Amino acid sequence: MGKLGIASLFFLSQHENQATFTQSQELDTVFQNKEREEQKTMVALPLLFLVGSLFLCDPVEAQSSTIEIMKQAALNWQGPLTCKTWDCNCTFTRQRGCCCGANDLYKLEEDTFMRMTYLWHNIHTLNGRVKALTGGVKIAFKATMDPNIAITIPGTTERCFGPFNTNVPIPYGIVSLDDGSAYNPSLGAFTAPTAGVYVFSYTVYSSVAEKGRLYHKVQLMFNKTPTASVWESNREDAEDSATHVVVLEMQRGDQVYVELTSGRKLCTFLQYNIFSGYILGQQRTDPFLHTGVGMANKGPSYGMSRQVQDKIDSKYDPDLEQILVEWINRQCGSGVGRPEPGKLGFQAWLKDGCVLSELINSLYAGDKPVKKIQSSPMAFKQMEQISQFLKAAESYGVTKTDMFQTVDLWEGKDLAAVQRTLSALGSLAVTKDEGTYNGDPNWFFKKAQENKRDFSDEQLKAGKNVIGLQMGSNKGASQEGMSYGRPRQIL
Repeated sequence: MGKLGIASLFFLSQHENQATFTQSQELDTVFQNKEREEQKTMVALPLLFLVGSLFLCDPVEAQSSTIEIMKQAALNWQGPLTCKTWDCNCTFTRQRGCCCGANDLYKLEEDTFMRMTYLWHNIHTLNGRVKALTGGVKIAFKATMDPNIAITIPGTTERCFGPFNTNVPIPYGIVSLDDGSAYNPSLGAFTAPTAGVYVFSYTVYSSVAEKGRLYHKVQLMFNKTPTASVWESNREDAEDSATHVVVLEMQRGDQVYVELTSGRKLCTFLQYNIFSGYILGQQRTDPFLHTGVGMANKGPSYGMSRQVQDKIDSKYDPDLEQILVEWINRQCGSGVGRPEPGKLGFQAWLKDGCVLSELINSLYAGDKPVKKIQSSPMAFKQMEQISQFLKAAESYGVTKTDMFQTVDLWEGKDLAAVQRTLSALGSLAVTKDEGTYNGDPNWFFKKAQENKRDFSDEQLKAGKNVIGLQMGSNKGASQEGMSYGRPRQIL
């Protein structure tokens, strides 16, 4: 490209923003008045580039005049306006204007908005899970012993708490944390303000003057009943310490404290004796499920996830629900009760796994596969009970493809799969006909039985000589002898 062409491109590059922003209104007017000159202008520009080299030998004034001509031609250029007053696919790609980038910006803005919406939904779901775990409450405490409660034992220089003739609660009087105001420093006792699972930790420290003295022993009391204890002998040294962590399921009003057993003592540095605890998870009552834990930690679904979940939920059969409820009541007796009508009631009825375990046990005449059936509000115990049923059902003959997953029932993800498993179990009970099935045999289909046949060698050899129908046959009806019209005569 000649100097003139380079100068032209340089000019266009330097002034594209000015031509775009400051001349936008003027260009609109020019576009309207110069519509008929479009083709002439489009032809003039390529010609100027082609003959630009001819002006290299001309005076500077000629080149300057040519640049002005190209400038005016560029400003007067008009093409199809696909983006307001600009064509984003114009010939001069460097002269695109602000609106030409709008398409990309609009796309970027839309993608960013969708991404932010997706992240917001995820954060909302996570917040729901956190609230489900904590129950939306903060309960925690930490307390240590006050060294001033120690007394000097007569005849010694030891300052100790104890020994006493009876068991004595340890008063942890210095409180450094008490969220929920559930700890009483005067009694050294924690009272559960709400039902849930709590974690407690207590550290015991004692240092006596000589070896071989009495060792300490303390125990954690739950509603005035010992539930855990720690001790350590100082026969080898003069310093004893121990720490114990306990997890307890508590109801509202239950009480926990640490007790020093009779004849034992805690000496020197009493501030090292610590008692603390916090709530691990609150036991909630779901008004729809009537269970202790509710819908677990499952957050709401959105978008495609919502569509998938709706499709799964649509497979749930209310008529089959009535059949299954009636069968389980006849099979297990009235002791298992009846659920409230509907999918949520059906889930709440089976969620703890006890009814399912009773059902599978009722199908065995001898030893029962599920040895222990115990209802519990704890999530992991409920899921363990469901797992025992699934294991027993598989041993009974239910195929893995017919088995539901534990979360399908416990979190309510796929209750239709639960129905399929129970239907397959009922079909097996009807098919086996061992005398343990109680109910209408027509409720479930009878599985096909194996019909094994043994053929002799002569029969097998004869079968090899039979031509299968898939090979074709000339027997039966055919189109042989049929014709339409007269044959063609070729002369």
